[in-house]
Amino acid sequence: MNGRRELNSNDVQEIVVECIDRIENAQIKLNLPICLNLEKTKEQLHEGFFKIESFIMRRTGRYRLEYASFKPPATIVVNSRILTCEKDLNTIGVYPSLIRYCVTREVLKADDYVGGNIMLNGTREHILRDHADKLEKGMQIVISNEGGEYIKDLEDLAYLWANQYVEMVNHYKSYVVLRHHKIPKLDLIWNLLKDELFSPTIFTCLENHFGTRGVFNIITNMIGRYCLIEALSESKKILDENVSKYVI
Repeated sequence: MNGRRELNSNDVQEIVVECIDRIENAQIKLNLPICLNLEKTKEQLHEGFFKIESFIMRRTGRYRLEYASFKPPATIVVNSRILTCEKDLNTIGVYPSLIRYCVTREVLKADDYVGGNIMLNGTREHILRDHADKLEKGMQIVISNEGGEYIKDLEDLAYLWANQYVEMVNHYKSYVVLRHHKIPKLDLIWNLLKDELFSPTIFTCLENHFGTRGVFNIITNMIGRYCLIEALSESKKILDENVSKYVI
């Protein structure tokens, strides 16, 4: 496979340890709340399981980058397809950075789990409480597209949207960590995510306006009051303002 040897569980464990060290270093040096339960997460994963498995990408779309997964309470699995990622994504030289990007994201998911999934639960409650109108419209679209078998009610849809927001946050945190460490090809990986339906690159749009610390203040301090709906609205407003500056 592109001249690369097969990965094994020890390889995955080594990469997990490396990614934890990078997260810890970035958190200290940047003084940002990247991994809120880091010490407990380190302990949990120290007793964890690390695997290589072949699995189908969880979500449709070319640029989903689902080459790893976290399975509670402490298992991280890397998709064996990662070995052919450069062919799959039509890129060159991205493999070493992509596997670290994906594993960093799964470590952050493990941290969410260790902390009781506070962001996921708070965001879901916020969507149910403050965006009932949008949920109703969204449910109509789901039903019209025969998706009711998987999303049965507004609570299911709110959970899906909340989970998508948490995914966006963990993508952005992974990007910030690896950017701090000047990982090669990172911008290429980040650009691949632009085609996501709810692209995490929304956060770099917000970052250009509020700064990195400002984005982390939103992520951390607005739990239960902020979700992908606010993020999309805010990024659109920023983009519109930027465009208007160049309109005569």
